[in-house]
Amino acid sequence: MTVKITLTKGQIAAIDDQDSDLAELNWFAHKSHSGFYAVRKARNADGKRRALFLHQIIAERMGIMGQPDHRDRNGLNNTRANLRAATNSQNMANRNIQKNNTSGFKGVSWHKRIGKWQSTIRIDGKLRSLGYFDDLQLEG
Repeated sequence: MTVKITLTKGQIAAIDDQDSDLAELNWFAHKSHSGFYAVRKARNADGKRRALFLHQIIAERMGIMGQPDHRDRNGLNNTRANLRAATNSQNMANRNIQKNNTSGFKGVSWHKRIGKWQSTIRIDGKLRSLGYFDDLQLEG
């Protein structure tokens, strides 16, 4: 069963019933470049306030250490079936297309000097060129 948590900014987060104890805490909607996340503030042992993300707390309960990733790219869908372990590289590969994208494809941009579309991919932090193309038509 899915439990809904009402957040600020008119947003709603979803969690599984087994994590329903978290719904009793005060969460707010945090807007990032890729959407919204459920966040709350807490104090460290030294008294400093820090942000706690709902998906990270649930991921830790699941035994996921490091960066959890939302399979469906929805930062408010914090059900266990939607969270998975991911490296930073895998997490970045699961991002949406950026707002300033003009090609409609991830990793494809217009190379002004050459006058062609350039395709690139990042693997293990290194940018690799896949080539230059006259148009955006998929081959095959």
